Amino acid sequence: MSTALRTRAPLPSAHRPRTGIGRRVTAVPGLIASVVGVALLAVVAVLLWPGAVSVRPSASKFASLPVGSIAPRVRLSDAGAGGSSRTLPSQGEVTLVSFLATQPDSADTPSRSQAVELVSLASQYAAQGLQVAVVDDTSTPASEGALENTVYDWQLSSLPLFADPRHAAAYRYGVAAAPATVLIGRDGRVLDRWSGYVLTAVAAQAISAALIEGPKA
Repeated sequence: MSTALRTRAPLPSAHRPRTGIGRRVTAVPGLIASVVGVALLAVVAVLLWPGAVSVRPSASKFASLPVGSIAPRVRLSDAGAGGSSRTLPSQGEVTLVSFLATQPDSADTPSRSQAVELVSLASQYAAQGLQVAVVDDTSTPASEGALENTVYDWQLSSLPLFADPRHAAAYRYGVAAAPATVLIGRDGRVLDRWSGYVLTAVAAQAISAALIEGPKA
């Protein structure tokens, strides 16, 4: 007795088992969505975390602060005084504000050489009322501990060293790169400014003229 062979009709496509390749293809969109979601959460966390990142504006976006204009008053933390806040410039005083890049710390950087000049100028003109301040303008913000070490290593104990992690002060002072120095008169106006390293003799001449003018009425 012979038996007829039975043939099975193919299953509809909706009921066919998926191959390994099919499973991987359909999983790709979900994987991409997960990666995008994680990236967005990371961006939000960075933006909401104070001091987590510092994006330095391009030079073309920095505010202009020409000679003769009123210097903005900014409140910053003094790394050499335990992080206490102070306001620049000093009211009624001739003030020299220098923006320096303290990191990476290297003996041959223009900023460190400028710091030596600033200490000399402060020592020479302090008795006549000159106030000298250093603002850290490192591209990647230096930690509080690193700035404290800078005060010691650069021998800045006689000068305040201010942190400016988001470059807010640098922006308002029109500083696109360190070193940069601004001389401010007793009336709060910008008397002179130098982009890049400034020689002691050049700065001293401008400082002497500013101090000779005497207090503003």
